[in-house]
Amino acid sequence: MSSESDIVPKEETLKLIGERLREARKSKKLSQRALADKIKGQSKTQICDYEKGRRAIPRNLIVDFAQALDVSP
Repeated sequence: MSSESDIVPKEETLKLIGERLREARKSKKLSQRALADKIKGQSKTQICDYEKGRRAIPRNLIVDFAQALDVSP
């Protein structure tokens, strides 16, 4: 059982996910535009927002992002 002090605030979680997304994208030498082009319905602006932790990646796209970046979801 976790206590309230173990719970990570949503903002911090989004920033952490965004940092990992950016690292994975850069390791594949992809621009934000190139990544967006690999994932149907995504724009460079959305990729930027995910990387900066301003919005959450929709659950239905997690596998698409993982495949585009050749990582596990």
